[in-house]
Amino acid sequence: MGRSSAVAGLHQQLQLWDVPGRRPLLQLDQDDIAVNDVRFDRDGRLLSDNADGWVSTWDVDPARAADRLCGVLGPQPIVDQWRALGPDLGDPPTCPG
Repeated sequence: MGRSSAVAGLHQQLQLWDVPGRRPLLQLDQDDIAVNDVRFDRDGRLLSDNADGWVSTWDVDPARAADRLCGVLGPQPIVDQWRALGPDLGDPPTCPG
């Protein structure tokens, strides 16, 4: 991703950091599963190698995530949930169509 770094934590956590800004972007909590390794694939998805032998895939691109949510939920639930998270996030993503 170029500007981001992924870190596997000791407490079943994955963290995504903005390297130039030196700030956390995202924390993903694993449910009672230790994370052994993390890396980005060619498409920019985050992969985690877990102690249970499974590999989890995380799509951390906001535009792709919004498109997927729009396809599943529709535009109004996304706007409602986005605003419920707080004003610091800015405007909610817009769904196509």
